[in-house]
Amino acid sequence: MTIGRPKSDDSPQKYKESFRLYQLSEPGNGQTVTAIDELTAYLEWAIAQQASGFGEGDIINVSALAKGVEKSRNTAGKSVEALVAKGMLVQNKPKSPYQIVSQIPIFKDTGVVADEQISLTMKFDAPSHISRVGTCDLESSSDSATIGGFLGQELRASHDELVHEAADKYWNRGRFQFYLRLRTAEVSGKATATLLEITYLHLSPEAEGIFARGVGSLRDHHVTQISLYPLLQECGLTGFRSGRSHATVAPTPPLLLNELNKSVDISGIDLSPFQNDRPLLKWTYGIFHPETNPMITFSVCFVNADLLSIFIRNLDVELGGSQ
Repeated sequence: MTIGRPKSDDSPQKYKESFRLYQLSEPGNGQTVTAIDELTAYLEWAIAQQASGFGEGDIINVSALAKGVEKSRNTAGKSVEALVAKGMLVQNKPKSPYQIVSQIPIFKDTGVVADEQISLTMKFDAPSHISRVGTCDLESSSDSATIGGFLGQELRASHDELVHEAADKYWNRGRFQFYLRLRTAEVSGKATATLLEITYLHLSPEAEGIFARGVGSLRDHHVTQISLYPLLQECGLTGFRSGRSHATVAPTPPLLLNELNKSVDISGIDLSPFQNDRPLLKWTYGIFHPETNPMITFSVCFVNADLLSIFIRNLDVELGGSQ
């Protein structure tokens, strides 16, 4: 759903009437929960019921909410933020009203997505090389010797429930954009491959054109520090959430280096860390957005850990074999 102008104004009366109806129809909900939990449950109920003024595209004003339900503005604000975390509301810019974008929680378990964006560009000052933006068809067969087949294989192998849900509903057909990026570091005066990644994108046709032109312009101007998030913002997307990174150990598929070589001059780079089936740290993750399907990108990264150290907070450990 594309967000346009809000469909209605906001007033305390809207909340007063619907909150009273919620308390009558859901007796006992507020007896064993905090005021924030009760207010969050009420808002989720009103949106699910599509009560008057709570449809997709309508706005939620924190001040009007606080007055209507006779709660503090702090309580109202925290309740609204709880629904933002679930992907039901977005705020297009600071201090603007929140807007309803989904009738149901997109992120039912907010612990499976990160609050902060995953970006090595902000931490890593070495140059990188980025390929042209290509397109591929998703291939569901076990053959991973093509870019589309590799995508299908990695989606199936992910242990992230949000990735699987997106793959089952929205990434199981059609054409996808992709690009590759090779980050390097200088070792003994020579550029050495440090991180190789492929990112697949599921964007609207209009956004696809904007993204491809953005990458093309950066390549034309020989920009070596490129972050994905500003490129997506140029496509009109903000408020991203990052899925959990699934870390494993695996060799780099020759397919990726061959594809990179089609549009990037890598002749002067030491690629040995990514050759000869050397086991490397590998991780995959998706970037999500409430207004989309909701996964808009899926990345697979291979890391030369001899040269690049990565610290991960809030480590989740799940035991079990591959899916």
